[in-house]
Amino acid sequence: MRRVGKNTDQGARLRRRRVEAAMLCTYGQRSHGVSSRSDWPCAVDGLADLVKKNGSRRLFDPLKRHPTFISLKSRFMPKLSIISFDGTRYDFDVANATTVMENAVRNAVPGIEAECGGACACATCHVYIDEAWTAAVGGPEAMEEDMLDFAYDVRPTSRLSCQIKMTDALDGLIVHVPERQA
Repeated sequence: MRRVGKNTDQGARLRRRRVEAAMLCTYGQRSHGVSSRSDWPCAVDGLADLVKKNGSRRLFDPLKRHPTFISLKSRFMPKLSIISFDGTRYDFDVANATTVMENAVRNAVPGIEAECGGACACATCHVYIDEAWTAAVGGPEAMEEDMLDFAYDVRPTSRLSCQIKMTDALDGLIVHVPERQA
């Protein structure tokens, strides 16, 4: 027997939201339609038409694990370049509000150990900011400066990559990995 009335409309809306969530979800649970966090850029790129048509969509942030809004403007992901000590260049399209360390670990960049997982409790994600980007990135906070005391070969452009959040303003950021971590 077919149900008619208010409950049917709510059911259809709920199913539609589930389908949208499955398409838009980014935090790596198979029940949400995306197999891993690294699939996030693909999920967003596949929805470019939806975002253009509707202006903004509800999206799940892979790190916060709760819904946030992503607009058409922020849909275009900033670029990050990490240059290892041997000169190998790694270029990535990264999500806003993720840290340089998270993106380096996610993409297996050698030289970024990140033993504390981004808690600013070690100096194993130490990087050098490219000279052209030092003003845009800014200087370290007091806690970060304390941790940099334990880093190897600290320079004026030294930062902990776990403390650098990617934004549209940092599109094209270049960081260099030191010879070794502390």
